[in-house]
Amino acid sequence: MKPFLSAGVDYPAEAAPSAVVVPLVIDGNYELLKKRLYPMSCGVKVKYSVLDPIEPGTLTVEELVMKTENMIRAALEKSVEQI
Repeated sequence: MKPFLSAGVDYPAEAAPSAVVVPLVIDGNYELLKKRLYPMSCGVKVKYSVLDPIEPGTLTVEELVMKTENMIRAALEKSVEQI
């Protein structure tokens, strides 16, 4: 997983500073699109998980993005350990 960038979060965070962020984990998508779009792999299991919401409070955009990234990374690592 590549590091998250805060560039796409700046405007929404400014427009709705009290909006709750709900991290979504998509696990297995890389296997589905391993060969780009063609041919798409068949029989690949993709798992979606909704994590606990994050109240932005006094977090900066960078802190919010970092917290979201850390939560998603932890969920993916936990998923790998269960295999």
